[in-house]
Amino acid sequence: MLINAPITNLFIRVSQSGFYRGFSKDVTITAKILVGTLILWAIAFPDNAASVLGQLNNLILASFNYWYIYTMAFFVILCFALALWPKVDI
Repeated sequence: MLINAPITNLFIRVSQSGFYRGFSKDVTITAKILVGTLILWAIAFPDNAASVLGQLNNLILASFNYWYIYTMAFFVILCFALALWPKVDI
C-alpha cells in the first residue's frame, strides 16, 4: 500500500503590505468581527450575556473540569518555562 507524503508546502495567502502584512486577512478580519460582535452583545445586553456566558462556563467546568484544569496548568507552566529558557539562536 502506497502512503502519500505529508503536505508540507501549503499556500496560505498573506498580505504583503499594509497593516496586515504577514498575516492572513481572512483569519484576522473574521476573528475581529467575532470578538467585536461578542463585545457589542455584552455591552448592549449585559444581563443576557452574563447569563449565557455564565451557563457556558458552568457547562465547560462541569463537563471538562479536570481536563480543563490540567490543560490550563500545563500552559501556565509552559509559559513560565519559555520565559525562563535562555535565548537560542538558530
